[in-house]
Amino acid sequence: MSQVDHVEPTATPRGLGGWLILPIIGLLTTPFLGVLNLGQVLPNLQNLSYFNGLQGGFIVVETIVNGALQLIAPIALLVLLFGKRRQFPRLYKLFLGFNLAWVVFDLLAAYVLFQQIYASGQVAFWDRETIRSLVQAAVGTAIWIPYMSVSVRVRNTFVN
Repeated sequence: MSQVDHVEPTATPRGLGGWLILPIIGLLTTPFLGVLNLGQVLPNLQNLSYFNGLQGGFIVVETIVNGALQLIAPIALLVLLFGKRRQFPRLYKLFLGFNLAWVVFDLLAAYVLFQQIYASGQVAFWDRETIRSLVQAAVGTAIWIPYMSVSVRVRNTFVN
């Protein structure tokens, strides 16, 4: 048997498998959920005249940033991921960190700008969606940034 016929199996994991499947699923589903969220938010843009200039501007910026975070960034990351590009882990960690920072900033800005509405009891500040977004961003960041930093599979997979 020649040396070419006998190839040692790799001792370390590589490829798009293992725990890496979970971020892949998240990135695949995020654009679809983003389209659904955008469909719920777009009608609010027609009602901007009910808000003062700062509130209306915030709603527009929030819609644009959320669209980028839920549509554009995941698709770009998926291209890098499936191309096994070396930039993927670093950009994915930046995406997660920015997403968490954005959720916190968004909550604080919304509270300040719409404080009268929340104080009146017309709208609950801590609703189910708000809590879910904050917890999801925090937990995702706490799990996947360290994973992308220390995983042997990640280091062996993203080499292009």
